[in-house]
Amino acid sequence: MNLIRALHARRLTQCLSDQQTFYNRAWTPAEISRWQLAKLNAQWPAICRHVAYFRQLHQARQVPDSFDHWQTFQETVPILDRATIQDHGPLLMSQARSVHQWRTTGGSTAQPLRISVSKSEVAIARRDLWYGRTQLGIIPSDRMFLLWGHSHALGHGWKGSYHRYKRHLLDRLLGYDRWPAYEVSPPHLRRAAEALLRHRPSYLVGYATSLTHLAQVNRDRRPDFHRLGLKCAIATAESFPRPESQQEVADILGCPVIMEYGAVETGPIAQQQPDGHYTVFWRHYMIEAHPSPHCPGAYDILLTSLFPRCLPLIRYKVGDLIRMPLDAGPEQAIHTFATILGRSHDVVTLPSGARIHAEAFSHAVKNTHAIHAYQVVQSAPDEVVLCYTAAQPLSAADLAAIRQRLQRIHAELGHIHIRHVGQLAQTMAGKTQRLVRQAA
Repeated sequence: MNLIRALHARRLTQCLSDQQTFYNRAWTPAEISRWQLAKLNAQWPAICRHVAYFRQLHQARQVPDSFDHWQTFQETVPILDRATIQDHGPLLMSQARSVHQWRTTGGSTAQPLRISVSKSEVAIARRDLWYGRTQLGIIPSDRMFLLWGHSHALGHGWKGSYHRYKRHLLDRLLGYDRWPAYEVSPPHLRRAAEALLRHRPSYLVGYATSLTHLAQVNRDRRPDFHRLGLKCAIATAESFPRPESQQEVADILGCPVIMEYGAVETGPIAQQQPDGHYTVFWRHYMIEAHPSPHCPGAYDILLTSLFPRCLPLIRYKVGDLIRMPLDAGPEQAIHTFATILGRSHDVVTLPSGARIHAEAFSHAVKNTHAIHAYQVVQSAPDEVVLCYTAAQPLSAADLAAIRQRLQRIHAELGHIHIRHVGQLAQTMAGKTQRLVRQAA
């Protein structure tokens, strides 16, 4: 096993060398902006030629041949959101790229997206992820503990068994130990802490809410956690439940707690620094901060990919809000931001008292492509309804598959109501929440 980890580390170290050389250069904000604009212009002709959606805009002369300034780009190119990708998915795919795999995400807005990915995109995402982690003192051969959702383990039949076995084998070879993050009840999290202490990892990674619950439930084990000498705890997939949660987790675990920010459809976007601010992986993504019409002082993230993709993301509205540093200038392309105000996932409490992470529902429905959007509505511990929108009610086979995946997560989830609705409940700002609690 040590040999496999060493070979894995060697391969990653070799591909990280170029990344480190690139970012180690003393770039000024103006130089970064010019470099990014040149990268966009270099790929723009291919996008207009091979992606039908943008080809139509170009032929109608709604977008130019190239961009002389970021302002021209922002004034002419329309914003791309999840609804547009859902409605025009085939038109947004590049005819010049080979699909390596498909990724499906429910995302924080509970609108499932199915995104095609090429091999080069996987390599770029891995490079950004590991470049960020090496900045924290983590090396690829380090042992890791994951408090994570396991959508690969929810399949059934021989394929489900194969994926579970393959993931378990790879984890053992790489020195990883995974613990399900769906359930956040105290007994479950006590067992998770015991597994963490047995594994003795160099660092751990988990959903921000799950890490918070893990630390709070095991506060009495603070001395044991400190003796591990963890390099870092990496929180991702959501915001912390409260502003003070991040420092609370750091105090109990005895190590820095850093946020990794990204999405399934993008890969890593930015990483939190020791001062609390976030640095964008700007070699591969240009970020615009678009003022939010609903939250004064906050900004929507608009993301543009600067490398070839099966589905180019051009001015893509990620769905999260950020705040800028107080001393931030009026730059059109940003390379750092102060904090993420993205929606935090929530938990559902079942009749037995078990608490289930909301990400579980995302993993249960993401392979049911007929679902347009979904929402979990809870009015009492024994009244949990999974609502979904679709062109027509799901077939009995699709419903049975969802129930089977839910039951794998927790037995009680296999009996919840699944309801086809015309429209999901929305907030006053027009947002669709993943979890809605109603008064009984």
